[in-house]
Amino acid sequence: MKADTDALRAVLEAIPGLSGKTFVGFTTPVGTKIIAPYVVIFPSPGTNTADRLTGPSQVRNPSFTLHVVGANADSTQIVVGNIATAFNADSFVTPPTVTGRRNSAGYFRCPLPIQVSDTADPPIAYAVVELGWASEPE
Repeated sequence: MKADTDALRAVLEAIPGLSGKTFVGFTTPVGTKIIAPYVVIFPSPGTNTADRLTGPSQVRNPSFTLHVVGANADSTQIVVGNIATAFNADSFVTPPTVTGRRNSAGYFRCPLPIQVSDTADPPIAYAVVELGWASEPE
């Protein structure tokens, strides 16, 4: 799962404005402020399946929830759009390359409307993105 998370993070870090602003689980130590935009990745191993009876091939289904944070709703929409473009989400999702694995059948969805937090300092807008793919051994 770590290799999948690292591959996802590398794709996100290549998006303009997100270099050095893509985190796994947490952003920074308490008291340190990150200026939006940024993305926080929450990885999950998903549900593994074994479809073949004749071999040891096991399909992993890593899944990720991304919290995409912007300074306002417009900037959040732009970052979500850039992430969708990076994964070709308008068509068939193109998962990242992971050494030793063959990734396919990706999905990209935004299950909630953009949310706003005016209790954060500074106030932020954020979107939730769910992203994942099937991963087989090569």
